[in-house]
Amino acid sequence: MNAVEVVGLRKTYGREGAAIAVDDVSFTIDERGALALIGESGSGKTTIARMLLGLERPTAGRILLEGSEVEPWRRAGRERRARARQVQIVFQDPYLSLNPRVTIREAIAAVLRLHGSSRAEAESRTIGLLDDVGLGAREGAALPGALSGGQRQRACIARALAVDPRLLILDEAVSALDVSVQAQILNLLNDLRAERTIAYLFITHNLAVVPYVTDTAVVLHRGRIVEQGRTREVLDEPHDDYTRQLIAAVPGERREDPE
Repeated sequence: MNAVEVVGLRKTYGREGAAIAVDDVSFTIDERGALALIGESGSGKTTIARMLLGLERPTAGRILLEGSEVEPWRRAGRERRARARQVQIVFQDPYLSLNPRVTIREAIAAVLRLHGSSRAEAESRTIGLLDDVGLGAREGAALPGALSGGQRQRACIARALAVDPRLLILDEAVSALDVSVQAQILNLLNDLRAERTIAYLFITHNLAVVPYVTDTAVVLHRGRIVEQGRTREVLDEPHDDYTRQLIAAVPGERREDPE
């Protein structure tokens, strides 16, 4: 079964849909698959993510999660929590994603309690989640400001995994990190996908990191798909001029997979 199936997705804004943000986009992500959504700012990547999260209503098209068609949230509470258990997102800036006055352990435990765990269960599971992302008791007891950027992003990933989602959206999740830290987070993501039943939608404009963590790729330009296929094939044998321009803009040669 596919984790995600997007069919003919379209989103317009303004009077009579004059502004087209997403135009006839279709793709699937396998149950443990990882798809790169590639494009410059304004290409429609974030709009697609917001529709998957239920924050935007598609103008046309369908979104299916684990085979069931989904609708935007119609009210807070139960529907919102149900969608959150299916889809989570990790943003570019981990510091802005975390409450600076709440410890990492408390931030993760709060999510678990919101979704029905007892205080004791939340404490126990929080320890396990921190361990899953390579953080220990010291980092768990710290405020976000006391951690490095890579540690904060690990904490954000742990918090997103707390509800055991089937889809994790990674919205430029490594672009604010140093290259060496990027490699560590990408390796972590690969390890987590191997251990869990989870799929990734990896949103990025940086083609240099795409081969490390994704199986398939979609290139967007002005809301439309211009290239789609296996990641290596899209990057090594692009058919569209826009994709070639993106590849040419990557500084230096693409590196080998991180160790």
